[in-house]
Amino acid sequence: MLVSGYPPAQQFIARGAKFAQYLPEYGWIPVVVTTRLESGHSSLDIFRAPDVHVVRTRRIPTLGMLAASFFRRVGTDAGSTSSASSGTSRIFRTMDAAVVRAARQVLLWGDTPDSFAGWIPFAVRAGRRLVVASRAAALYASGPPFSVVLAGGLLARVTGLPLVADFRDSWTLDESDPIGTMGGPFQARVTPTRVRVLRALERWSLRHSAAVLFTSSATRALYTREYPPIAARSHLIYNGADPGDFIGEVKAAESPTVAHVGTVHDFQWSQVSLFLRLFARALSKRSIPADTQVVFAGTIGAKLRDRLLATGCEFGIRKSLQVPGFISHPEAVTLMRASDVLLLFAGENPYVRLSKISEYLAAGAAMLAFATPDSETAEEVRRYGGCVVSNASEHEVESWLASAFSSSAPRRRSPLLIDGPHPLNRRTEAGELAGILDALADIKRGR
Repeated sequence: MLVSGYPPAQQFIARGAKFAQYLPEYGWIPVVVTTRLESGHSSLDIFRAPDVHVVRTRRIPTLGMLAASFFRRVGTDAGSTSSASSGTSRIFRTMDAAVVRAARQVLLWGDTPDSFAGWIPFAVRAGRRLVVASRAAALYASGPPFSVVLAGGLLARVTGLPLVADFRDSWTLDESDPIGTMGGPFQARVTPTRVRVLRALERWSLRHSAAVLFTSSATRALYTREYPPIAARSHLIYNGADPGDFIGEVKAAESPTVAHVGTVHDFQWSQVSLFLRLFARALSKRSIPADTQVVFAGTIGAKLRDRLLATGCEFGIRKSLQVPGFISHPEAVTLMRASDVLLLFAGENPYVRLSKISEYLAAGAAMLAFATPDSETAEEVRRYGGCVVSNASEHEVESWLASAFSSSAPRRRSPLLIDGPHPLNRRTEAGELAGILDALADIKRGR
């Protein structure tokens, strides 16, 4: 199993970690290849299964990584919030516009296909050795970052083993590029040449994959339309939740709470700003309790964090706004279960099925989603009784918030029961992956 991060690293792939935890129940023993731990960036080891063998390899820094480290140091020295974006903005503002564009392009091409390009040779080398040592029967690689999937394709060519490529998000086909798989962290202009190069890498990876997983039916449909040969070997496995993470007594927050748990991206900002404005209006009209708190817990870049806090001041809700930054998964679960309303921001993207939906459902709080009406996020939130803000008027949103916090509304909803076989249950999903691996192994053996 090739993944970009694995516990106890702070930035790990929960989907891959849960697959590794439960695959042994279905007869598959995972051997994980991932990157080395960074000093000072570890979290609670809740996701790591004790019987999983984990090999951590080095990673050569790309130009983008080196530049980000430099800008982060410059931003810190200048008294900013220790983000690369802060230092980048400060330095780029002093440069000629043409030079800035050229610099961004150099940094972007240095990260091809992404910042994990420098991990590929080490992943393939370690993977090849482990395939022989463990007599492996199949390969699994998860992206983004899609350098991991490329490494999986190369390892499949070298070893002859079948590869399961897990596309947790779109690589090149989503033109909005919500998480920067095309434009990179420095947000450079995506040229036609870059599109052609990345599309060729994507096509090659898919051609050398015996099976392809998707987390959204819309993304799966998008890819099978563009690459018809993968239709018969494509599969849908949602990002689910583990009911075992949500057991125990639920302790309500001291104050009524609206929470967003997870990363906040630039593409979500217009919806985040709209929510803050609507929340401020509901608060000023006393449609919701005066002590209601809004919590944004998770990874947020310094520039976006500053913008979030400044907007809170502008709307007069700074005292009601909490931005604690990164929290561990157990802390995130506690917050989700203690909240009255949980927020989703899907941007204008119709393809993304936000992975936090499953855990929100397991937590049992009401969901308020900002999404396009035809998106998979909107469809699923409506299915489970949440509110979707797309064509809804501001008055309707205010009324929904008021009803969510009314004295007659229960502080806790009933969590979605996914204890048994269920498409959103992590154990069930591991069983689905095991079934795919079983079929590929049988084909390999000629059965």
